[in-house]
Amino acid sequence: MICCDVIRPNNKTWSCGICWAVFHLQCTQKWAQKSFNEAGSWRCPGCQNKSESIPEVYKCFCGKVENPKFTRFLTPHSCGNACKKNRDCTHDCTQPCHPGPCPPCSAMGPIQYCFCGRKTYQLRCIEIDHTAGKSCEEVCGKLLGCGKHYCKEQCHPGDCARCEVIELQKCYCGQTERDATCGDGAAIHCYGEKTGESLQAWTGFFSCKEKCNRLLECGHHSCTKPCHPVSGEPEPCELNPSRVHSCPCGANTIESLLGHKRTSCTEEIPLCNNICLKSLPCGHKCQDTCHHGNCKPCTAIVHIKCRCGSKTFERVCSEAGESINNEELICDRICRGLRTCGKHQCSVRCCPSANKKSSKGRGSVSQEEEYDANHQCVLVCGKSLQCGKHTCQLLCHKGHCKPCYEASFEELTCHCGRTTRDPPIRCGTKIQCPYSCVRVPSCGHPNVPHGCHGDEESCPPCAFLVSKKCICGKSVVKNISCHKSNVSCGQVCGLLLPCGGHHCKRVCHSGDCLIEHQCTQTCGKPKACGHPCSSTCHAPTSCPDTACQSKMMISCKCGYSSKEVICNATKETAEEIKRRQLECGNVCAMIERNRKLATALELSDKIVEGPFAKSAPKYDEELLKYFGANKEWAKNIESTLGDFILKSDKPTLNLTPMKASHRGFIHGLCTYYSLKSESVDVEPFRSVIIKKKADSAM
Repeated sequence: MICCDVIRPNNKTWSCGICWAVFHLQCTQKWAQKSFNEAGSWRCPGCQNKSESIPEVYKCFCGKVENPKFTRFLTPHSCGNACKKNRDCTHDCTQPCHPGPCPPCSAMGPIQYCFCGRKTYQLRCIEIDHTAGKSCEEVCGKLLGCGKHYCKEQCHPGDCARCEVIELQKCYCGQTERDATCGDGAAIHCYGEKTGESLQAWTGFFSCKEKCNRLLECGHHSCTKPCHPVSGEPEPCELNPSRVHSCPCGANTIESLLGHKRTSCTEEIPLCNNICLKSLPCGHKCQDTCHHGNCKPCTAIVHIKCRCGSKTFERVCSEAGESINNEELICDRICRGLRTCGKHQCSVRCCPSANKKSSKGRGSVSQEEEYDANHQCVLVCGKSLQCGKHTCQLLCHKGHCKPCYEASFEELTCHCGRTTRDPPIRCGTKIQCPYSCVRVPSCGHPNVPHGCHGDEESCPPCAFLVSKKCICGKSVVKNISCHKSNVSCGQVCGLLLPCGGHHCKRVCHSGDCLIEHQCTQTCGKPKACGHPCSSTCHAPTSCPDTACQSKMMISCKCGYSSKEVICNATKETAEEIKRRQLECGNVCAMIERNRKLATALELSDKIVEGPFAKSAPKYDEELLKYFGANKEWAKNIESTLGDFILKSDKPTLNLTPMKASHRGFIHGLCTYYSLKSESVDVEPFRSVIIKKKADSAM
């Protein structure tokens, strides 16, 4: 079970004392050591019986000899001595040391008696049932518990049954009779009144609860006690002058009230006018005047709290007990305490446990103190158990629910059918199969190697690389995992939207191009002033006639001065806005005078015409030296800057990463072109970003 080698006669072995399986000692020690380190015990590989210690010594099958030597004439791994293992009987095993269980005992057992003890018998040890005896199958004949009749059943184990004979029984006072089963009641010998020289006598079995009515010793009064066993001698009279020395309340003596002693029991006992003050069962004193007989029920007013102790009620003392038993003392306070589950409120009116202090913070609380029957939650838990099929049917409780106790008596088999588990099987048990899954993927590609699993788990996704059409349907994407369904080509969709004026800018997608069923792009149609409409797409309606917020440059008549302003044109003011100009100022007059002077003197050192006209620059010597050393690269940079200023509409220009000397040349050249330059990123990816200014020019 734990190794693939054969057990040979000269191998050291260990055998289980429960399932008798034999293993190599070394393999058993390795097996036990792995599980013993984790759980503190290990299990037999054959029967799963727990053991607390790991076997260390090679012993024979009977366990008396260590390291037995192999002999050809003996069973391998046995010592050859008598086994002498204890069996279920009093005899030890007489066979030589052997593997497996000991054979049944064949010796004769001791002499035994039948259940009634009249007959004896002797059987073989294997045939004796030590847990039960044997019946002689004759009438038992034992005296029953009533002491009058004998058992008529067949010889049987245990005590004899109760006597079922019906007899006529008298009560203790002799006034009442009844039919009862023999043995009922307590038999007591009783005596009646003497008639002449004879004395009535009988056996009483019960009390009829009636008054005894037997004449007392005085001959004038009768016994007032309930039916009770009576002896042959009459009982003394309680009113005898020798027994009564004071009035009923005990405050005054008979002599002080009458002036002399009483002479007979028939003479009346005098009463005094004092308060009785005898102690009543409730603990109060009797407030009536001295009287004969028992005291009346207590009439004192007492204050009794309700069940929860929040409200006090006034009741007559003698009626207070009945009020409590009838649950009349209940206030209207609703208990807001939590039940034992810690989730639901009590909500019981006048709860007895409403004012109990919580046990939190106490050092040690016993289980009885912690349990509160009044706050025991009566709702069913109903949480889903770990099996996922059944719900907890216990009362609402704290902590985790107990495991599901439902069991199946059908054999549990894995999907591949190579691993099974015999019933009974607890609900939610999952079988662990060591073999590989045999399911065939629906795509037809080879299965990814993985362990056998149940239907509730899915197989790993197919990782086979295939070519799939993208979700927009424009292209085929290669080297895509087979299990992926929504493949994107990464290209812009570009389909014409329902508005008819825009194209979809979303990357390859499925479904409609418009998520919100309405185009959200900027309109872009030219307005009356020529600028594009900046409102959200409103097709098929025309653009709204609102003031244009686009920026535009206006200049003076001579073109030397310019300014950036907001258009603010509408359909009505569009033509007027287009003709808008700045007024010429002193700068314009100065530039015009210089131009005329240069024309008269035939001077032409200006690079460009217009408001930003400049003279021919005087370049720095270091800049000219670097230009001479890197003429081809420098000319390329100069043409790039020229195209950026004259032809490009973009506000910024991003150059590729370059060394520090190249970046320094570009920074120096940009100052002559009125460009703003800035180095970004870190080495070796540091590059230059160039931005236009209002006066940037070649």
